[in-house]
Amino acid sequence: MNELANEHTVEELQARVSELTDQIEAYREEYDADSPAEVDVLEYDAEDVDDVYADLGDWATAIEERWLHERARQKATSSTAPSQG
Repeated sequence: MNELANEHTVEELQARVSELTDQIEAYREEYDADSPAEVDVLEYDAEDVDDVYADLGDWATAIEERWLHERARQKATSSTAPSQG
């Protein structure tokens, strides 16, 4: 998170948070679930299982990455805010 905050602008971090949020929302709509843990892979045809597992992994990664980028954005925002005193 610190590395992200130091290497990217607040605007870049916010843009990435937005991209990841869109990606997460697309997975939610595609699988009609709020999280990858709610998806039952056994409901899918055998030929689709590998793709579903890949999507679930990507979805979980997007959630984690969004959290990190949001924390980095908050850190960058607070470190660039003018100090009051």
